Amino acid sequence: MEKRIDVAYLAARDPEVILLHAEAPPELDDEGNLVRLAAFPVERSVAAHPWTRQHYRVREVIEYRRGYSYVWLERRALP
Repeated sequence: MEKRIDVAYLAARDPEVILLHAEAPPELDDEGNLVRLAAFPVERSVAAHPWTRQHYRVREVIEYRRGYSYVWLERRALP
């Protein structure tokens, strides 16, 4: 539960998608950016990191069941 994902590892892999688990649907702004994520520390850490926020936006929130959602982050098209 307290593990950390090295964001440099994610940046080097440059995934098209990051899928995060959340305990409730996240709060988003009008541009698809995460405002708040109710999740385990590892997911919150990845979601809150400046690299993730710069390079990814929420494409979809999938409510698997009450209290268990997936947050699909897709890579942004950067100029």
